[in-house]
Amino acid sequence: MTNNSDFIYTRNSFHDHKTVNYTLNYRRNFKNKNHYIEVDYQYSDNDNFLPAKDFEDAIFLFEEERINKNKLNALALDYALHLNDKLKLETGFAWNARNLESAYFLKNTQNQESLDTFIYDENLLGVYALSTLNFNKLNLQIGLRYESLKSKSENLTSLETTNLTFSNFFPSIHASYTPDENQTINIGFSRRISRPNFRHINPFQARNQYFEWIANPSLQPEFSNNLETNYQLNKGVFNFSTSFFYRYRADVIERLQEIDNNGVLKISFDNIGEKHSYGIEASVGY
Repeated sequence: MTNNSDFIYTRNSFHDHKTVNYTLNYRRNFKNKNHYIEVDYQYSDNDNFLPAKDFEDAIFLFEEERINKNKLNALALDYALHLNDKLKLETGFAWNARNLESAYFLKNTQNQESLDTFIYDENLLGVYALSTLNFNKLNLQIGLRYESLKSKSENLTSLETTNLTFSNFFPSIHASYTPDENQTINIGFSRRISRPNFRHINPFQARNQYFEWIANPSLQPEFSNNLETNYQLNKGVFNFSTSFFYRYRADVIERLQEIDNNGVLKISFDNIGEKHSYGIEASVGY
């Protein structure tokens, strides 16, 4: 594809990885065991050091060092209240703050040095409410979650800054119907989100003269709408179950590849995908 002759390419590298985690949890139970309030806090500090030296046909090409630092603060509060056998309420909020820093140091055969730095900060606030209702043979669970996310990325090499803000609602509903003690019918719907990860937005990652990673800090999150139904029958020594699901995903993050005129493979990402997934499953037991 590149019209280049065969060659031997060698990379000598290692990975130094250090992680520190702290967790704090407190739960207060009231007189009713299903009536409680709970607070959970987590802190994570993650450091990665990845040095490497590259050679082609035993000739030194360049030396690089990649440093990735990841700090995460996560705080959640949950409150649950069983009013009676037919009604249960849950509510709470969550706060997540993430700080990512990536540095890329490069030294070539002419002893020329460069240092690229990328910083990413993210704050996510979520609030949810969930209610469970029991009507004899029918159980109903209805939920709604709201999330607000703000992020800022800074490329200190190109002096480019990207600010993104997202506000989204995520409804969910699940119903279970039991016509008798042997049969159960379930149906559920939910909306979910999948956000870009650090590999998608960080422009300073592994590269050489044949490969280049092009990041996209402006990537949008993916969304999926999920529907699932299920039927179960248990009668004596015989049991049967069948289920069907459908999932629709929009703004899917797709990986793009191209080889330029110099034979360099370039990889990038964009929100250009749309996917429909179907599935059916059945089982019989005796």
